[in-house]
Amino acid sequence: MARQRESKYKFTYRRTNKLTPDTIRKLEEAAGVRLNVKESCAYAGIHPDTYYEWMKKVNGLSDRLADLRAN
Repeated sequence: MARQRESKYKFTYRRTNKLTPDTIRKLEEAAGVRLNVKESCAYAGIHPDTYYEWMKKVNGLSDRLADLRAN
């Protein structure tokens, strides 16, 4: 019978959630100076796919950023 091998790593990796007030503020700043989505994401330090997921999940964020880009 085979013996189970122990992992040499004693920690587990967890993803951090980047949906923080600081990241939202950066997206708002970028929208305020009319940066496009790709540039806004680079400024905020997130991937564009993450940006679009947040637009689906967070109520009002899409409208808020659109208003900032328009004004």
